[in-house]
Amino acid sequence: MTQDAAWNYRHRPRPFGGEVSFRLDGETLVIDTGREVENWSLRDIAVIRMTYEPKSVVWQGFRLTMTHKNGRNLSLTNLDWKSYVQVERQDADYTRFAIDLIRQTETANPRVVCIAGKTAPVYYATALFGASTTLLMTVMTILAALNGAVAYAALAALFILPFAQMSWALSHRNKPEFFSTADIPPRVLPDLPR
Repeated sequence: MTQDAAWNYRHRPRPFGGEVSFRLDGETLVIDTGREVENWSLRDIAVIRMTYEPKSVVWQGFRLTMTHKNGRNLSLTNLDWKSYVQVERQDADYTRFAIDLIRQTETANPRVVCIAGKTAPVYYATALFGASTTLLMTVMTILAALNGAVAYAALAALFILPFAQMSWALSHRNKPEFFSTADIPPRVLPDLPR
């Protein structure tokens, strides 16, 4: 998607929702949802969190969530949904806008807290669930093969590797960590082609 010059970033965050446009205008973030235009002062953004969030049809989903000092949240992703099954990744535009937004917010509000990954309880629960489920699936597959249920074991084996890969990615990429513009962890940004 080629971004319109009037807006820094645009995307459709849900399969059946409207497009949301974002523009950095000095120390203000302008958000147009199609129904209303809202202005957020960058000085009022208290927390910026970047996470890895794969979706049902896309393993490379990323989200930036801003928390206003009044408690409201606003987020954007690198995905632009065209329909329930068709989605376009906007990795380069998302990365550029996220870095610009963080840089300008840190300039306007040096006290902003920037966090990579999920909260610690969610991170540890995800890692534990992924590792234990992978282990259980592996044990069940081996037991099925030893007991003669070779077809079941072969079918189960097909799911173990993709599940293990997704579990590893969710755990590895969402490890909680504080950062600044100078050291944004690459694991919470899309892998850009070189």
